[in-house]
Amino acid sequence: MVSSMDAWKDQSRGSWSKNCAQQMAGRQDFRTGGVTVAQRHISEITGGRCSFSVSAPTRFKGYGGTQARLGGTSIQFLKWESEAECQTTTFRPSDYHVLLHFPLSGGFEASQGTRRVTLNAGQLLVVSSEGTAVRQWQGPCELLNLVVPRQSLARMLTIDFGIDAARPLKFEPLAVLDLTKIATLTRLVETIIYDLNDEMSFFSNPLIGSQAERALLLLLLKSIPHQHLHLLNEPKSNIAPFYVQRGEAYMRQHLGGNITMDALTAASGVSARTLYYGFEKYRNLSPMRYLKRMRLTSARQALIEARATGGKVSDVAIRNGYRNFSQFSRDYKEYFGKSPATTLRRADIVDV
Repeated sequence: MVSSMDAWKDQSRGSWSKNCAQQMAGRQDFRTGGVTVAQRHISEITGGRCSFSVSAPTRFKGYGGTQARLGGTSIQFLKWESEAECQTTTFRPSDYHVLLHFPLSGGFEASQGTRRVTLNAGQLLVVSSEGTAVRQWQGPCELLNLVVPRQSLARMLTIDFGIDAARPLKFEPLAVLDLTKIATLTRLVETIIYDLNDEMSFFSNPLIGSQAERALLLLLLKSIPHQHLHLLNEPKSNIAPFYVQRGEAYMRQHLGGNITMDALTAASGVSARTLYYGFEKYRNLSPMRYLKRMRLTSARQALIEARATGGKVSDVAIRNGYRNFSQFSRDYKEYFGKSPATTLRRADIVDV
């Protein structure tokens, strides 16, 4: 029997790269031009964190770039044609987004600190560490980027897997993976690209798109090396016991209501002491702190969806159990580093 990995390999990584490039290059907002256009566009989509330079501008033949969004995740396609050496330089703070580079054609060298790697089509580079990251290449190059909010991955580790969120999520510095080793993730990326560029896109609907992004984040956490990966691959017996899961289910069903410890213990079927111990052990938070995190996470998703459907911060706060709007704003900003209104107005700026 042919495995899914072998089947994907037989279809050729080149075909996958070509399909993704054609879909992204066909977007109506695909921007083209010379060195100045490339510098301006890259600066725009990275909030000025990334600079682009060419060793001999007269030998630069052209640039094209575009991006699509799936919730908080940015999908970028960048294309260069140059006889001279090109370089991007990006400064990355410790809490910055996790960046995945998929070379679709051509290749490049990447360096950060003392580590240096070479990437070609059919491979994936994960850039996640703080510091200055540099990419260099010459000749034609097509690049697909996935830019994923680090906080989204960290929250999923806590809420879905019960892993301590106090320890920052760390991936291997400049980790390189072969696409045949992560075929399921690769196929999902292609599916997302096709859908977002279809006139009848389903993932453009915030409610459906949020579920597609959730699947993408789960696959990333299960596919890419990080310090918690071994915990995700442990046997099912390490999942939280039934009473913790019942408590979580009650929280999800009553996020907008007045949830008390008495109500949680009644729903979970155990004493307050046992419930507290279970949440501390399996979720690394007390029940009420876990509830607060669940409400804020739900509120953030609702605010992102409200960009397309319309809505008010106050309405989102009420639906997630807050009656004091000032307290909601303080809690939200403390957790996400920005106000609810900022999330409602615009998407996060991401890097190349």
